[in-house]
Amino acid sequence: MLELWVTARCDECGDLYGAHVDGVVHFRTAVEAAKEITTPYHDELTWVVGDNGRLRCDVCEARRWCAEYGHDWSKWLHVMRQDVAELLTYRMRFCSRCPETETTGSTGSKEVTA
Repeated sequence: MLELWVTARCDECGDLYGAHVDGVVHFRTAVEAAKEITTPYHDELTWVVGDNGRLRCDVCEARRWCAEYGHDWSKWLHVMRQDVAELLTYRMRFCSRCPETETTGSTGSKEVTA
C-alpha cells in the first residue's frame, strides 16, 4: 500500500515541524497541516503562513519579530564558573522571544562582548 503524507518545512531554516520536540509530524492534508502548525498553544509563537504561501517556523518568526520590534531582554544575570586555570565571570541576558543572548564582562583577564 502506498500512502502519501504531508510534512511542514520552514522555508527560511529548513526545520521540519515537530523535529525538535517529539519528532517530525505527518499530516493527511496540507489544510490539516496549516491548521495545526498555526494554532497557538500556551501563548507560544506559532508557525506562520505568509501571504506568498511560504512557511516560517516559530523560531524564524521570533527572529523576524525581534528584528522588526526589538528584543525582549531579561535582566542581566551574573555568571561565575571555574575554567581549567581561572575563574570566569561575566554577565548574560536572554531574549524571551528568540534564541538570542548577550554576554559582557570579564573572562579571566579578557574583556568580552558578544
